[in-house]
Amino acid sequence: MLEGGVAAPDKRTLPTKLGGDGWESFNHEHFDDMNYNQILSNFKDLTKGIKDGLGYYAKNMMNEKQLGDGIGEIFHAVQDFYSHSNYVELYAEVYGKTKISDIPTLQEAIASGGKSDATIQEKKFAKLLKNNLKTGKYPGDGHGTHKEMNHDLGKGGAPFSILPEVIDKEVDWYSQAAEEVATKATTEINDNVEKVIDKKIKK
Repeated sequence: MLEGGVAAPDKRTLPTKLGGDGWESFNHEHFDDMNYNQILSNFKDLTKGIKDGLGYYAKNMMNEKQLGDGIGEIFHAVQDFYSHSNYVELYAEVYGKTKISDIPTLQEAIASGGKSDATIQEKKFAKLLKNNLKTGKYPGDGHGTHKEMNHDLGKGGAPFSILPEVIDKEVDWYSQAAEEVATKATTEINDNVEKVIDKKIKK
C-alpha cells in the first residue's frame, strides 16, 4: 500500500518553525497565472514527474513514503488547476450546468475535441479552452487573482470554510464541479500509480 498522501507545496514553503521546509514557492506548483499553452506545458511536466518517480521507485531508488509524498504534491498541483481556473465556467458556457459527473478532465476535453467524429459542442469547448483558459494570478487580490478565482469551497466542508477568501461564499455548482473533476483527475493518476506498485509487490 502506498504511504503518504496529498502533500501541499504550501507546507514546504512554511518557515521551519511552523513545520515547513522554508522552500521558495513556484508558480508551477499551483498553476498560478498561466494561459492555455503554459497550462498544457505544466501538465506535461507533472506527467514526467510521475513517470520519473515511478521509475525511481521501480529501481528501489525511492521508497513508498517518498513516492507517496511526491505524487501527493502533484495531486495538489492538479487540484489547484481546477480550483483556481475558469475551466468549469468555460465548460458551463458550452454545455450548461450539467450533471457534475459528466464533466471531462482537461485532457479528455482536448482529446474529444480533436477527434474526427467530435460533436459540435466538443469542438466548441476545445476551441474555447484554447482561446480563453487561464488560471488566477498569485499573489494579489481582486479580479483574475488566485483568491478571486477560488473554487475551494468544495462541498462546504472544513478546512476550506475558514479561509478568508471563502467566508460567506455559497457552495454552488461551480465549486462542486471543480471538486468533482479535480477528484476524477487525481483518481486516474492514483489508479495508474497503484498498478505500478502492485506489479512491483507481486515480483
